[in-house]
Amino acid sequence: MVTPEEIRKKALSKYLSFLKYEFISKEEEFFPLVIRCDKSIDFVSLKELEQGITCLYSFSKEKKGYGYEVEYVERNTKLFGKQSVPSKVSFVTKSDFLRFIGMDKHAETFRSVMEITLQEFPELRETLVKNHSLAVEYHDEWEQVMKVCRFFRLNPKPGKFVRELNIGVHTKFVEESRDILRPLLDVIVGENVNTEAKTFFGRFNLKEGDPEVAFRITDPELCMRYMSGFTYNKVFVCEFACFNIPVRNVIIVENRHNMTKVIELIPEMKDTLVVWGCGYKATVLKDVAWLNDVNLYYWGDIDAQGYEIMANVRKYFPHMVSIMMDSEALAVHPVCVKGKNSKIKKTLELLGDENEIYNFVKEGGLRFEQELLPEHYVESCLTKLI
Repeated sequence: MVTPEEIRKKALSKYLSFLKYEFISKEEEFFPLVIRCDKSIDFVSLKELEQGITCLYSFSKEKKGYGYEVEYVERNTKLFGKQSVPSKVSFVTKSDFLRFIGMDKHAETFRSVMEITLQEFPELRETLVKNHSLAVEYHDEWEQVMKVCRFFRLNPKPGKFVRELNIGVHTKFVEESRDILRPLLDVIVGENVNTEAKTFFGRFNLKEGDPEVAFRITDPELCMRYMSGFTYNKVFVCEFACFNIPVRNVIIVENRHNMTKVIELIPEMKDTLVVWGCGYKATVLKDVAWLNDVNLYYWGDIDAQGYEIMANVRKYFPHMVSIMMDSEALAVHPVCVKGKNSKIKKTLELLGDENEIYNFVKEGGLRFEQELLPEHYVESCLTKLI
């Protein structure tokens, strides 16, 4: 027999359908809303059956003044003979339904949001229904949400930092409210949405803070002449792209720890610069044109992601060569751990035996971490390289 809690769960699952009925289409009547019930009588005693019926009654509209109504039918049971049992549970009115599932205040607040919004943005009707929980969550700040919507309707391609926009909201509001603004702006900005962008700001044609690049110069003479002796440096990519340091070799390392290891093993490599690629963020180097004029190397983990990151960077620098990611490195590696599964299906920009090793670690879900390679092997490879 169905219980009040099961009725509540089933009714709550109908809430989105109710909102669609209320605000999108009323082609078919929503009420009375019938909740399907389990018709089996699986109680072991007559007392337990009576308790189940009493519990169902105690939460019904007949008892509480709101909620579901129960219809009964007389049935023959194997254990208890003829018994009056529930045959149908239904909500007759909207108020019965909403109050029972505890969404009456939510629905009232959402209606307020809809009334405010649809006067100016009727195109947001379906989007708001789909994101009703977020709309209610931001109800107290909805006027600020509307200001952002108004601005982007008039300026679908701002091309500025968000703090430069004359929207009339505090500078961090857009960033802090991205979860509700994104679905709304997707509709408002429409065909001007930058679907290839990976960030909220890029998606809506806003400037972003320039990403940073961390690097170390291993040539003491160059370090003193161009960086005042500082060995570790972190600058914006746009600044890094304007560097005029006469290095011949650049090594991109996936792991920050290995940037330090290179310096420790061979502290005075001539004409060499080591860059921390920071995993998938390494592609921010794509606009550093002078990397096309140096010997460019990449050292990452021997796992699916390591090769995928390298392949992404190689799209911009076809001459880039991998180091310590070949069969020799695999042979001397002391330990293998469980790696992350890869969903990449396209062919990668791989060279030599890279493709064979990539398929091996990808299919096996394996990872050989770069920082665990024997130091004598790393030192030997770097010495030969430079």
